Amino acid sequence: MDKFYILEKRKLLDEVYKIISSKDINTVLGTISDIEKETSTVIVYTENIEDIDILNEYIFTSFFKKDIKLNKFWITEDAINKLNITSVNNIYNQEIVKYKFYTKMFKKDDYIFVVGTTLSDVNEIIEIINKFIVLISLFSIFINWILVNVNIGIITKHIKNIKYLLRDIESLNFRTEGIKMCDEMGDLSRSINQMSDSLRKAHGEINSQNLKLKELLCNVAHEIKTPLSIIKVYAQGIWI
Repeated sequence: MDKFYILEKRKLLDEVYKIISSKDINTVLGTISDIEKETSTVIVYTENIEDIDILNEYIFTSFFKKDIKLNKFWITEDAINKLNITSVNNIYNQEIVKYKFYTKMFKKDDYIFVVGTTLSDVNEIIEIINKFIVLISLFSIFINWILVNVNIGIITKHIKNIKYLLRDIESLNFRTEGIKMCDEMGDLSRSINQMSDSLRKAHGEINSQNLKLKELLCNVAHEIKTPLSIIKVYAQGIWI
């Protein structure tokens, strides 16, 4: 992760280097602020100073004026000598403030440019992100636990209601259950309600047929009883 992060920052410094190298010096000096805003970097420059101490003091002060406070920064004579051939990259570890300052130093005509950008402590950021992920995960687990228990409670209550409904149907109390759910449990309840309605109608029809049968038997018994009574009286008369 550190290498990738530093590589991205290096690309940014290289981009600034290309921009400055492609323009004439007067244009560059007039557009320093625009380049800084466009690339989110800090750029300081000075005319070539022979005294290394004075050069370092000037660069250090220039960064300070742009709110870049460095407790470790030094340009070596070896780095100055290399500027005649190539650019020089350096990372200065600012231990007190816990960040690093990545610079690219190069020459443009008679000027020395130092382009800088801060490097945050990636490991510290990752550690913070990991802690945040752990907290989010624990919170998600807690919320899921609540939702699962609520759903289990709703389903359990619904199952109990279905059990009581089936028990009432078994006792020939053909009632129906109010349905608010739209899932499989709701479909099951609707099916049981339909079954209860069908059984209630069938039970009503059976009771109606039973009543008609009783009336028929009573009528038949009455019709048979009358002739039998007459025959009985007649038989008694003959016997006498």
